[in-house]
Amino acid sequence: MIPSQLAGDLEAVGRERKLVYKCVEDGELIYTVFVDYPIPSDRYDVRTTDLAVCNTTGYPKTAFDMFYTPGSTRLAGGAAPKGTSSWPPPPALFEFYSRNVAGEGGAPRAGPHSAWLQWSIHPYQETPWDPAVDDLGTFMAYVDQRFMNGD
Repeated sequence: MIPSQLAGDLEAVGRERKLVYKCVEDGELIYTVFVDYPIPSDRYDVRTTDLAVCNTTGYPKTAFDMFYTPGSTRLAGGAAPKGTSSWPPPPALFEFYSRNVAGEGGAPRAGPHSAWLQWSIHPYQETPWDPAVDDLGTFMAYVDQRFMNGD
């Protein structure tokens, strides 16, 4: 079950940023896919991409860590962004994505069995996640900064 605070934070982030999102639960894990997430078109080969984040049913006590985009998300010159690696999404996310997201909006869609990119950012290594301060919104600021780096 999606924790009520995560549901509220998703609603707030979605409303503030005018984002469409969809969630799928896979045991203790909760994946959220933001559809057509805007990224800097001067740094990447697309203006939007689907973006997945993951947390657990322990939210807000558990931190976000990495994020994920379809493998077709590339820098403007065609290279893979620095600090990314190929990530085969778990079956629950594959199935959910192909049934509920693929074909929506304008972003290039990953095929249901395509590898995604795992973006390694680890924002809470120096200053640990603090549920009194940190939430989905603060994590998304890290995501935005990573996209702005464009490397």
